[in-house]
Amino acid sequence: MLLKELISQLVYGELSQLPLGDDHDHGELTDGYEAIMPHINLALTAIHTRLFLREESLTIRLDESIDKYYINPKFAESNDSSIAPIKYIIDAHSPYLGNSLKIEKLTDSSGEDVLLNNSSIKLPVYTPTPNTLKFDTPATDVEYTVTFRADHPKIDVLEFDQDTEELDIPDFALDPLIYFIASRVHASYPSLEGTNESLVYRQKFEASIAELSDHGLIDTSSDSNFRLESNGWA
Repeated sequence: MLLKELISQLVYGELSQLPLGDDHDHGELTDGYEAIMPHINLALTAIHTRLFLREESLTIRLDESIDKYYINPKFAESNDSSIAPIKYIIDAHSPYLGNSLKIEKLTDSSGEDVLLNNSSIKLPVYTPTPNTLKFDTPATDVEYTVTFRADHPKIDVLEFDQDTEELDIPDFALDPLIYFIASRVHASYPSLEGTNESLVYRQKFEASIAELSDHGLIDTSSDSNFRLESNGWA
């Protein structure tokens, strides 16, 4: 969907009583973009964190001097920064920009999946944080493919065109997206009414997420990527 369609939904609906703009007849914000765009970016991240909607992958090459590998742009070969002494992220479809929300799967060079956080296997690998891999037995020049739950591309809050900016989300994610934005925007108004409205929309957000899970439209397990692909959402 286009960004302008989302903004129109908000202007006519959940934000209609707020002074974000004076052109409600056309479903537009005339002077409130600066106030709402950061909330839209945060909402997109929240949706992609809670719902497994987007996956990407990259390759890491192990070095025996390292036992923890952080899925972070400063460790990518495509990053010109010299902050990291060893660049172990050696392959990504594009320069890695740090959009990993959670490591979902690890695959070795033969295409076999590696069990994560299982101390009973011979060479256990752990995820102490959502974007960290810890190898109990460090090695060198061994490569793995890391599949991760990916964030939606950030919208540039200073340079964007609502008429062409696409939001790559399925239709069923629209309700929780709107509720999250409404909760944050209402919370930004320093009044008891704003606080109460924010809590109401936050509850609606959580209920919407739970409903999607109950109806089987989403699966927060690492196998959910197969369901997404089969339904044309990834």
